[in-house]
Amino acid sequence: MNIRTSAAVFTICSTLSILAAPAQAFAKKAFDRTSTPSDERVLVIGASVAQGQKDTHTQGGYLRRAFHALNLLSDNHFTVIDKAVPGSTVRSIRKTYLKWLDTVQPNVVVIAWGGLNDLARHTPFPEIQHEVYWQIDTALKHHAAVILVTSPVSPASYTTYRVAQTHLFNSEVATAKRFHSQNVYIFNVFSQMKSYFSTHHEAYQPYMGDGWHPNAHGHELAAQLFIKDWSNTFGTHSIQFQA
Repeated sequence: MNIRTSAAVFTICSTLSILAAPAQAFAKKAFDRTSTPSDERVLVIGASVAQGQKDTHTQGGYLRRAFHALNLLSDNHFTVIDKAVPGSTVRSIRKTYLKWLDTVQPNVVVIAWGGLNDLARHTPFPEIQHEVYWQIDTALKHHAAVILVTSPVSPASYTTYRVAQTHLFNSEVATAKRFHSQNVYIFNVFSQMKSYFSTHHEAYQPYMGDGWHPNAHGHELAAQLFIKDWSNTFGTHSIQFQA
């Protein structure tokens, strides 16, 4: 992995294979202690891909992998409270989300819906947009920053839901942008992962665990894309909620 470091940010050289080293390995190389250390609680909501299904690594799942690497990258410490539930839909946390926010009191909420459960159940897009808006708005009212992350690709992204999943993620991104908030961030892992396969002329199949989930290699690639977005956005600084 080819890394360039600066006072507060490292970037991944896009001309090299992003899988040359695991996320935690290049995080060590990019260590840069320039910011005031902080302890931050990260609440993750989503379904099976966000939870890390089909990932055999100890730090299973692309989000756990990413935050494990970020703990190595700087003096900041991220404690991940993973509330992603396999099979859940965007509306399924209506009765529990407020309780999670009150109990966890997160600094950051990562909204990481994969969309396939809702697409399979034919959830109307306006309802998905309504729920995502409510989840972002509620997190902001609890003084938590929000990262909306689109899910890693799956075989379903290229077959059954090739058009629908792209439209769904575009609608989620548009919903997040409606806030015009310094506390709302968008990490489009889905589009970047598809671009990676296209740019490097790689087939997606070796990165897949089953029809709906990436395998360990797919989660690792998604983790590194997440870290790249994180580094470009925050560097090694902690996330500060902008009042």
